[in-house]
Amino acid sequence: MKNIGTQDHFQMVQFIEEYRPHNRIRLVLWKCPHEGCFKCNTAGASRVNLGLCSAVFCVRNERGDLVEAGARKLQDTTNIVAKASAIQDGLEYCISNHLVPVVIESDSLIMINIVEEIWDSPWKISVEVRKIKQWSNKGYVQFAHILREGIALADYLANMVFDFAGTIQIHSFQELPTAARKILNSDKSAMPYIMHSTYKVRELD
Repeated sequence: MKNIGTQDHFQMVQFIEEYRPHNRIRLVLWKCPHEGCFKCNTAGASRVNLGLCSAVFCVRNERGDLVEAGARKLQDTTNIVAKASAIQDGLEYCISNHLVPVVIESDSLIMINIVEEIWDSPWKISVEVRKIKQWSNKGYVQFAHILREGIALADYLANMVFDFAGTIQIHSFQELPTAARKILNSDKSAMPYIMHSTYKVRELD
């Protein structure tokens, strides 16, 4: 092992003492939709990028109460397909059950830009995107991006579905697992989620 010289040791100690991580902390809130409107949070999760995935939607009313949640497994696919499928499932449920106006939220900025026709759709989700556009033309629908912390309930269910076979349909608050109930109640009471990230600042030469 190479010995560290006195000068090198001094520089190392000085670096450690002067080091300050650059942290970014943001508070993320789940907000109830406007009176007479609905909000549908969507989430897609994957164990590996090409393999078993899940697609989930959670519909809630103006009071933040659960109207319906649905989750299903997707075999041998990718995360972006899962997120597109979640938007499609949630939108189809809302339009079919006259839950409009509705705000469809996703933590995938890519998907929001695609359905808003800001970006072109890749071929592997062309079928899902076409169906999303068809369903969105049948009612008043708004698409919105939200940070992952803001869809905690949908994200929880997206990971839970891996432990179940087939699909999951949840029709009421009482049918939610205990952990999911706590998330929903926290959302309704406007408890913020803390988003923490650390990043480097590039030094100028």
